[in-house]
Amino acid sequence: MDFELRTIPGCPNSGPALKLFREVLAAEGRDAESLTVHEVASEREAKELHSLGARA
Repeated sequence: MDFELRTIPGCPNSGPALKLFREVLAAEGRDAESLTVHEVASEREAKELHSLGARA
């Protein structure tokens, strides 16, 4: 199974979220290589991805 972490540019929580995600994968015996990080750069892209999240 592949996993994706979606972030936005400049998000201060991106680094800690990525670290936690990798730790959870390791704890579950999953390969961290199955994790990709996708930086969602625009509102349009977020809508296309049906990405819900914090709004400023």
